[in-house]
Amino acid sequence: MICTDTKECLEETKRVLKAGGVAVFPTDTVYGVGAYLDMKDAVERIYIIKKRSRSKPLAVLVRDKKMAYKLGEFNSIAKRLADKFWPGPLTIIVPTKGGKIGLRVPNHWFARELAERPLAASSANLSGGKPPKKFEDALTLEGADIYVDGGELPGVASTVFDSTTLKIIRRGAVTDSKIMGVINE
Repeated sequence: MICTDTKECLEETKRVLKAGGVAVFPTDTVYGVGAYLDMKDAVERIYIIKKRSRSKPLAVLVRDKKMAYKLGEFNSIAKRLADKFWPGPLTIIVPTKGGKIGLRVPNHWFARELAERPLAASSANLSGGKPPKKFEDALTLEGADIYVDGGELPGVASTVFDSTTLKIIRRGAVTDSKIMGVINE
């Protein structure tokens, strides 16, 4: 199914996700593919659809900092980064009781509304491919249950920062100097 990023499409996409489906949707960076984190079979489908190694964890999109703080343990640096860059294109890896989790609050109304429950997500491309900024490119990722057209997106993936090691794991929309500026405040 294909729809555009309207309120009606949002409700339909939530219905698909709550039923254990997988969605391709717009974010503030690139098109994402996601499923609700508590829907293990749907999360597994993301790995299959993307042909992604299970050793590469998915990010988790959340609606706000309050939800993020329930999922992970934020040290003072992680909190400062969240305060400065969320909502926005920064994924912050934080410790959990069982390991680590990469969390992000997207600055796109549709993605944030979908994240009323934690949303396991990745870019909507085959693993190793270029993350799509155009809807027609996101359509090439076959196997999702619903595809949401949000027009052309900025096209620069989120920066991924590990707050446990204080290292940038992936360079993206938030520059190294901006991250270091917050860390060194």
